[in-house]
Amino acid sequence: MPVKAVAQRKISPFAASSAAFSVATDAANLNADKPTNGFVYTGKDYNGKSLKNVRVPFQTEEEARRLLKTAGITVEKLAPASEMFAFLNFSKKRKPSVKDMASLADQLAAQKATGITWDKITGILARVHPKEQVRAALHSVSLLVTDGVPPDIAFGAQVDKKGKPFFPSQFVYAFQIAEEIAAMPDPETGVSADAPVVMLRFFAQSQRKIAATIKALFSGLIGPTAIFAVCLVVFFFEVFFIVPQFAEIFVGLLQGKDTSLPLPTQIMLDISDFFYSIYGVIALILAAGIFGGGGYYYTKTEKGIEQRGRMLLKIPIVKSFFLPFYGSVFMRNFAIMTADQNVHRRFEILAQTSDNPAYKELSEHCRETLLNESPTLPQIFNGHLHLLGDMFAPVIETIDQNPGQSQVLLYSYSKQLQEEADEKLAVLISVISNVVYFMAAGMVFFILIASYAPLITMIGRLAGGSK
Repeated sequence: MPVKAVAQRKISPFAASSAAFSVATDAANLNADKPTNGFVYTGKDYNGKSLKNVRVPFQTEEEARRLLKTAGITVEKLAPASEMFAFLNFSKKRKPSVKDMASLADQLAAQKATGITWDKITGILARVHPKEQVRAALHSVSLLVTDGVPPDIAFGAQVDKKGKPFFPSQFVYAFQIAEEIAAMPDPETGVSADAPVVMLRFFAQSQRKIAATIKALFSGLIGPTAIFAVCLVVFFFEVFFIVPQFAEIFVGLLQGKDTSLPLPTQIMLDISDFFYSIYGVIALILAAGIFGGGGYYYTKTEKGIEQRGRMLLKIPIVKSFFLPFYGSVFMRNFAIMTADQNVHRRFEILAQTSDNPAYKELSEHCRETLLNESPTLPQIFNGHLHLLGDMFAPVIETIDQNPGQSQVLLYSYSKQLQEEADEKLAVLISVISNVVYFMAAGMVFFILIASYAPLITMIGRLAGGSK
């Protein structure tokens, strides 16, 4: 199959059926005349991560154990899969997560380090990976590589249901750079190794750091969000059901010249009356539309995601975390790409792998500057230094004078930015938590005052406070 034709072809990993994960290098082990639901295994992957109830389409238990072992998976339990299990096993069909891609990169690197060829590696993993979509993509890659297509083109040809690349650009870049560089130093250890092995391991490490930071952010916000949500539910329950009943009872019991309700209770009653009116219904519908539409716009649309990325770098306190976080990701990727002699391609890949539009513009600016001018290294980043931290200027000056230490210095600076991001994340979560807790406490206090103020007033009047 011509390489050019494959490069232009869009091959969807979803095109392969769940029964078509076999590869040419292992076709002799399959028997199409004996259909099977495959096997379900429980065990641990190459990184020690637990895998539970993963279905794989093998014909025999012997074949399943052999290939799982070859893929670096320790099998603890293996049993034939039932039809009901195959029908209900939806979780394995979901889109692979950041951690899934990191684990795949580690598995590919580990097997390549033993000298196995890419067609055999992808063929084996196409049959044992826990995610069905990844198995299908690897199956397609295996067939292409077997036909003589370079691995970078085979991986780059895979697209998802929406026509977008299935494998991240930096993942594919690991195979692309291997076509030009046989070996490169590992930024963590400094030891030289096969270029794709180093790149894949570094990709996995970087993805895990990103996933860990995002997990820490969301974990820290779960508590305050849950408390605030509960307070809102209680508030509206009071407004719609409790306060109107209390008001009716207390108005009947309060006697004398002043039968008015205490101010907090009256405010709650007015809020209740408002939401029971047509204007309140309209306000609730508008609020739901604004929050729902805004959530969809900023999480699902391309323009909204871009605007959200820019806002995160401008909002006070919030930007104190996101600037070093995105800066550390950029620096890690920049450090590993210093081995690539094609400087223009470095920034092209950086632009493709940047999740934030500001850093994508930074990469494109650097690339355009190099194409049209002959600047010094520090001049390449002019106008965008604020995105890379206060200490980047002296670091890049040092690299300009000593290019041989560029990878070490950039990687060291990326770790410095990551540490700063971790510290700022703790501060950000603390600030948000305190604000939410203060608002929740104020809301609960107001509800209590509004609920008990009429009772206290009535008791006071019964004791002689009102005649």
